[in-house]
Amino acid sequence: MICKKCGEDKPNCDFYYSTCGRYVTSCKQCARNRMKKWREDNAEYVKGEKLKYYDDITLEKYNELLQKQNNVYAICGGLDKDRRLAVDHNHETNEVRQLLCSVCNRVIGMIHEDINKLELIRDYLIKYSIIREKFDFQHD
Repeated sequence: MICKKCGEDKPNCDFYYSTCGRYVTSCKQCARNRMKKWREDNAEYVKGEKLKYYDDITLEKYNELLQKQNNVYAICGGLDKDRRLAVDHNHETNEVRQLLCSVCNRVIGMIHEDINKLELIRDYLIKYSIIREKFDFQHD
């Protein structure tokens, strides 16, 4: 088959099969390139749709939270401009809390939002940082 977009002669397996029972006129690679360009040209729309789908939050609400947090992660205060902030929410009520870095958000999830576990982890880290200072521990 010849792709109507790039003009190359390609095997049928390089074309998508439509629901109407025939092959589409542009090859898979041209279709991927077209979709990639569309996503780049409509980046804000795509971001908003992902936020709605994955986090049940609008782009406007996300931007409002980001502005309230002075464009930094709520817990650690950092910011990686190349990554989307994680939308933290209460797992029982689904209420959105704040925007976090993915590490802080995962830690909260891994300890199942249990403050007692967090305090135990804190105490453990303090215990071993004191030992390290007391014995001048050197890690190889």
